[in-house]
Formats: sequence, C-alpha cells, structure tokens
Amino acid sequence: MNTSNTITQKIKSMSKALSIILKFARIFCYIGIGISVCGLIYVLFFGNIDLLILKGDVILRSPFTDASFKDMDFKQLIVTSVIGIIGMALMANLFLQAQNIFKDISKDGSPFEMKHVKRIKRVAILYLIISLLDSETSALSISISFNMVGIVGALMFYCIALVFEYGCALQQESDEIL
Repeated sequence: MNTSNTITQKIKSMSKALSIILKFARIFCYIGIGISVCGLIYVLFFGNIDLLILKGDVILRSPFTDASFKDMDFKQLIVTSVIGIIGMALMANLFLQAQNIFKDISKDGSPFEMKHVKRIKRVAILYLIISLLDSETSALSISISFNMVGIVGALMFYCIALVFEYGCALQQESDEIL
C-alpha cells in the first residue's frame, strides 16, 4: 500500500510539472501566432520592404527579409504564413489538451478516466494534422508532403489512448469489486 501511495505522489508531482511546462509552451505558441499575424498584416499593407531607415542605414528590417522568404512571391509568402499560423494554433490546442490531462491527474491522481482517453485521441488527431501541414509551397499550388514520423507518432498516441481506455475499464471493474 505504501508503494502505491509513493507512485501516486510521483504521478501527481510530475503531472503538475508537465502541466506548467505545457502552459508555457502554449503561451509561446500564442506569442508566435501574434508575431506572425503582425508580420502578415505588415506585408499585406506595406509589402516586403525595410521598416526603418535612418541616415541610409537599415535600422529595422521587415520580418520577411530572411533568406527563406526572399525568393517567394507575394502569394507564396501569404500562403506560407497562413499555414504557419494554422500550425501554431493547432499546436497550442494540442498543448492545451495535454495540459488539461496532466492538470486533472495532478489533482485527482488517477490517469484512468474516459475524459483523458478522449483528450489523448484529440492529441493524436491534432498531431496527425500538424504533421500533414508540413507542406511545401510552389508558385501554382500547394503540395502536402507526408511526414512519416508525424503519422507514426499520431498512431502511437492513438494506441496509447486505447491502452488508457483499457485501463479505464480495469479501473471501473476494480472499483465495482471494492
């Protein structure tokens, strides 16, 4: 019985730490979305030019003067930015789902609840969508590249959800016996 309490305490403390880390990760996603949206609005209104020039020297550059963006036309730049913003929003949602799992576990102590199974399945779906958003843009169309690591990772998360679902059934059976 003492070992069970020790394990439960470890689960609770690790879950609390992970909940906090995931909250910060989600905040960084929101900051990234904000910066990207501001950069996108800037490009829509002013184009891809330098922001501030003082006495002939460039003081502040456009967010899209980076070498990776220089060869893109306007349409490609917009599509790439929107895909990046969508990806960060999905990642923030993924972090929120995971944060909720660990926050609840840190309070309740039991990971085997159906709400966690549903959240893990959502994480799997979000992970799959994010891995499919790893796209390449061309002048005429968008081609989606398949990220095998992301697809396999999403399948692993889904399998873990099924393991948790089995654990929920065992937990319910155990509670009924007691």
